[in-house]
Amino acid sequence: MGVLLGQLSVPIKNLQLVVHEDGIDFPKSFSLSVNEHGHKLDGHFEILNDYESPPISVLENGKVRQFDFSYFEKHQIYREKNGRGFATLIENKSKIDRNHRIFARIFSEIDKNDHYDIVHVPKKNGRLGHLTFEHLLQKRNLNDLMNSSVNFEKVKDYKIIPEDYQSENRNEINKNSRAVDGEPIVADVETLVVIDPSIYEDHKEFLQTNDQEIIFDHIRLYYAHTMNGVNDKYQSSMTTDPDLRISIKLVHILILTDPDVATWTRADIVGDTDVSHYNGRQVVLADETLNEFGNFLQGLTIDFDYDHAVGVFNKDLFSGDRSLTNELRSGVVGYAWVGGACRTSFKTSVQEDIGGFYNIYVIAHEIGHNLGAAHDGTGNSCQESDRFIMSASLGFSNIENIQKFSSCSLIYFKNYILENNGPISNEASCLSNINNNLPDFVNNADTSQTDVNSTSCSAKAPAAEGSTCASGSKCIRGLCTPIEGSLESVCPFGDDFVRGTYYSWIPFTNFYSKCEEYFDILHDRDYSVQYFCSQSFGKSSCCSSCLKYDYINCTDDNIQCPSWKSFCNGGTIGPDKVEDICRLSCGTCSQEPLNCQSNIELCKNGGICKNEPLTKDGLIGFSCECKTGYGGQICETKLDINFENEQLISLQEVSTTISTEDEYSTRDMGYSKSDSFSKENSLGSTLVKTSGIQKVITTTIEKISETENRKSSTNQIEETTSECIEESTETDSTMI
Repeated sequence: MGVLLGQLSVPIKNLQLVVHEDGIDFPKSFSLSVNEHGHKLDGHFEILNDYESPPISVLENGKVRQFDFSYFEKHQIYREKNGRGFATLIENKSKIDRNHRIFARIFSEIDKNDHYDIVHVPKKNGRLGHLTFEHLLQKRNLNDLMNSSVNFEKVKDYKIIPEDYQSENRNEINKNSRAVDGEPIVADVETLVVIDPSIYEDHKEFLQTNDQEIIFDHIRLYYAHTMNGVNDKYQSSMTTDPDLRISIKLVHILILTDPDVATWTRADIVGDTDVSHYNGRQVVLADETLNEFGNFLQGLTIDFDYDHAVGVFNKDLFSGDRSLTNELRSGVVGYAWVGGACRTSFKTSVQEDIGGFYNIYVIAHEIGHNLGAAHDGTGNSCQESDRFIMSASLGFSNIENIQKFSSCSLIYFKNYILENNGPISNEASCLSNINNNLPDFVNNADTSQTDVNSTSCSAKAPAAEGSTCASGSKCIRGLCTPIEGSLESVCPFGDDFVRGTYYSWIPFTNFYSKCEEYFDILHDRDYSVQYFCSQSFGKSSCCSSCLKYDYINCTDDNIQCPSWKSFCNGGTIGPDKVEDICRLSCGTCSQEPLNCQSNIELCKNGGICKNEPLTKDGLIGFSCECKTGYGGQICETKLDINFENEQLISLQEVSTTISTEDEYSTRDMGYSKSDSFSKENSLGSTLVKTSGIQKVITTTIEKISETENRKSSTNQIEETTSECIEESTETDSTMI
């Protein structure tokens, strides 16, 4: 399993990975080239910025337990910029022979039926993750991926939802997508992958180990790469679509190790009484397996959400039609409900997995069914023979088409996901990437809307006209546009919220927390705030607050270091000494608390340093009082000078007294409480709760006229002030 060898499997002697643009933990882009045995391959890969490593849970003794992967190697996924492949880059923690190892799939530009997988295997007598790996080049011929003679209209791979359930309540979260004209809606299919014990045993055998941590980590990397490939098919299909983008996101992996628990693949429950095995593999019936998989999931008690669940196993999925030959019955490789996404009972699919990343196309096909797509050539104008992903016969004679969905499939997706090609429909409400379950402080007019890595103001969700999109820039008609006098900062969005499930093994009562609350929680549970702030997730979540920790020179290299203090004297983790990993916690190096007497400029832009009680970790003992026109935890932010005092609605005009507990402070954005209601330091968006009615006092920029008579120069943008009395009132700077 793990990595099956293909027609050609040879060691790669010269794997060249050239970084074009570096990042914090992984390169933002790199090129990959291989020249082995007459096979010359190359690709230019670009990072998928919104990727987060999926947590893993294991079902033990009837309970779902999240697994601690804090010390395991990080990974990041990529797409080839010309659509010719995808890759997963994995950190080599030991860094003995290179910093990273890789899974990659590259499509040949010469032989249109071939593609190549670059995989890695641990060298003999080596321990996974601590010694060295060997990269292999594997040639695949797409015609060998599966039996292309099987027609899924004769041997069904889908199931229609019964009419009695058509009106079943969807898994709705009442999330309303908002769109800017000309910008497509983004639908995120948050996917759970459930691992049957047969898959666990395959990885165990491949790795030749009983170490559960090693097996679990290999499964995590394998399916991260698999689902990256699935997402690649959807990305390739909708690059230029004006209405919709679909992103397949792996959000969780659930591993089953006990065959008795996996009721959905047990032969005594879903097996065929006539054919127990076929070609050496145990037989399970497609219809029964899909039904039981749904029952199994609904019987679980879990604390995470998903939009679609993929069940994988290494068994032979059989059609229940006994009038067919066993060869035809065996041709079913996946099975799914049609139009079941967001419906609790029907948001599932099941697939065979024999390893080697063979089932990427099958998973993409079955998720397509769950998003409402029928087969090409069945009730639509597309031709099955064109061999797009939703072809009834999964053949691979057309290498270009099998990488994407047909125009008919896109129409099916839009009909299911969108309401008249506009907002997300009720049927697909769970696919909205705007989360209404966030606390009030999360939904900020600026930070909730803008992708900081994009020149577009609508990459994640449409942004408010005139809202900050980058240092010195604002969103103007959907584009991030430099505007003189705009807010300037290394942290233009201040502090965001912190998603508590990022470190999946740390139990949090709140799904989202403010930075100061999250820091306290980390410290109380013996985790390192300094390490959190040194990582890309910490920096993006708490940009302004983490700036104080950038002054710390003596550091820990693992978030759990404070809990490992008792092992500082001689303890090891893998090949490393605890005292070398946890230099700050172990006192291997010295670090004095930071206060106003420290020999360093702590406050920027003329800010005044004030001594404060030390934080719980004993590292930070100061705050900064910023000059007029500046804000942020260390006064790093030059505020927007376009917000003139006379153009703002004076807070003194609000007749009702604002109580402390009702104040929506801009501290959530990294600004001090004293700045919240200062006219000079106005952030342009202040929430005030008055007598149960929220008033949104918002400064927006009037849209630039599109008429020829009015110039579009940014110097002539008119500033206006709008006041929304009711929460539901919509303005140009729409608030969630």
